[in-house]
Amino acid sequence: MDAQLDQNHASIILKELSDIKASLAVNTNETANIKARVGEIQADVKEIKNDYIVRREFNEQLDTINKRVDFFQKLVYSVFSVMGLGIFGAILRLVLK
Repeated sequence: MDAQLDQNHASIILKELSDIKASLAVNTNETANIKARVGEIQADVKEIKNDYIVRREFNEQLDTINKRVDFFQKLVYSVFSVMGLGIFGAILRLVLK
């Protein structure tokens, strides 16, 4: 009877150990999946960071170009304004003579 009882306990313990082993295998697989996903997320974060840096540098260069273009726009506007006033003055002189 004791042998039978020990046999039942042994089979129950072996079944529980088998269940624990299966659970550990699943958890190990899930942990590997999580680690892989974390690696993908880290790569995505690096890519986003690099894109941000590139865009920031692009915007800084664009601002510099805009400042230079603004200067030349003002210069051209001033030149054409002076030329327009000169032409208007010449036409006015011709009309008033």
